[in-house]
Amino acid sequence: MAECLLEIFQEEIPARMQAKAVGQLLMRFTHQLDQAKLRYASLRGYVTPLRLVLVIEGLEGRQSDRSTESKGPLLSAPEKAIAGFLRNHGLADIADCDHLETPKGTALLYRQTVHGQTTVELLPTIIATVLRDFSWTNEMRFANQEFRWVRPLRQVLAVYDGVALEGSLDLGGRKQPFAQEFVLDRFRSDVHPAPKNFAEYKKALSASGIVLDAEQRQAQIRQGLEQLARAEGCVWHEDRFLLDEVAGLVEQVHVLHGSIEARFMALPDAVLRLVIRTHQKYFVFNELDGNCL
Repeated sequence: MAECLLEIFQEEIPARMQAKAVGQLLMRFTHQLDQAKLRYASLRGYVTPLRLVLVIEGLEGRQSDRSTESKGPLLSAPEKAIAGFLRNHGLADIADCDHLETPKGTALLYRQTVHGQTTVELLPTIIATVLRDFSWTNEMRFANQEFRWVRPLRQVLAVYDGVALEGSLDLGGRKQPFAQEFVLDRFRSDVHPAPKNFAEYKKALSASGIVLDAEQRQAQIRQGLEQLARAEGCVWHEDRFLLDEVAGLVEQVHVLHGSIEARFMALPDAVLRLVIRTHQKYFVFNELDGNCL
């Protein structure tokens, strides 16, 4: 049993789409693994504005072998029917078949053992299928490619049992090979070799201040806001909707305090709050007397 790590790296996923994207990723992989008869212990998904991440733990190394049976024509059937059955199964003689007694007489029966494929062989196709069938509320196409995604897709990294997988994604105009490295800070071209496992991957992200877990980002933002409120002697009233959205806009959490010139604060508080939270995605602090700060 081994671990599989998948990172889909793209330009910013809108915050409102992120939770559904993780759910869909888990659902589609569950379906594909079940279809492939690959057993696993658990699946976990994470999302940041730039990354869709899947971790499969306890993934077995190959499919189980399975036995199949194919019922053929009766022994009394025309010679062409028997010859066609043998040819379809790559057999040279009816001696390679078993016999099955039926109410109509004795029929040919071909039994064979189908050996399972290895997980390394299956995963690239599974990944490509999941991404090809993925659906977004809003999608876009890039250049002359037919592939559609929520925002330009930059790379796909897949690591199984400590090794980056070979494979590619068909973009309907060109093939994009799976990456052998991953990006931490895209603005600094901060590229690292493929990690051996999820623990190493998460450690590298954390060292760069990237928080992979959305709930953890929310908790850090909330904590920073509460600390600022205490330091400034004001009050912050939790805004869960905005907290969810802002946690979906950032990978790194830095809570800063700013102010707006007094001449722009003459509007009614309700108007100020609406504009600030809706258009600027800022959190509003209140003075102890209730006015916007």
